[in-house]
Amino acid sequence: MLRLYATSIREATEADLAHYLPLLSEARQQKILRYHFPKDQLRSLYGELLLRHAIQEALPTGEALRGPLHFAYEEHGKPYLPEHPELHVSISHSGDMVSAAVSDCPVGIDIEELREPRLRLARKFFTPGEYERIAAAPEGEQGYLFTDFWVAKESHIKCTGRGLGQGLSTFEIELGTDGSCRLHAPKEAARRYQMKLWHTANGCAAVCVERSTPITEELELIPWGALGDAPLVLHKEVPIQ
Repeated sequence: MLRLYATSIREATEADLAHYLPLLSEARQQKILRYHFPKDQLRSLYGELLLRHAIQEALPTGEALRGPLHFAYEEHGKPYLPEHPELHVSISHSGDMVSAAVSDCPVGIDIEELREPRLRLARKFFTPGEYERIAAAPEGEQGYLFTDFWVAKESHIKCTGRGLGQGLSTFEIELGTDGSCRLHAPKEAARRYQMKLWHTANGCAAVCVERSTPITEELELIPWGALGDAPLVLHKEVPIQ
């Protein structure tokens, strides 16, 4: 089982923050309010609201979430829900974009707005093959490739739960010319995990999950002001503005 969702918070306001914040646990409310900028508060808020939607969709028919979510964290910061040990979760946000994933096995999701190509960063943290792929591309494509590699790598380290301490150069991502994405090396990890990449109107998203769980062909966009309503199912291009 795998559920993948995204939303745009471009039009969300501080009034939405005041309306939805009381739905969260006291600990989460305090954490969100520690952010200095309202936009950071909204990203964190909508990440949890989106995850609540994902969990509700994943629960058996007729079973409803009751009360706020209570998070705990593994050694390297990966969140989990002690009250729902059967579920694995992941949240990501960047700019105006927020994404969430829930699965019955370890999962990682990452979403990013289009980044400028950072060849020095790629040379330092990516594998030689990944760096060479970016450097050899036409200048106008380098930013897209850099972002694709970045979200794919982030989704993998979120899935394993080892975070950046795992080292982004310890595994290699292979990007197909058709927009496909797969873990190429090491072979043991490639046999265990699978990936999928989506391109949005202004960035991209990637998910990594164990091969025992099929990856859905859709990423669902939930209108930011109507979380809980029937989602709009989107395919190859996800027009998050």
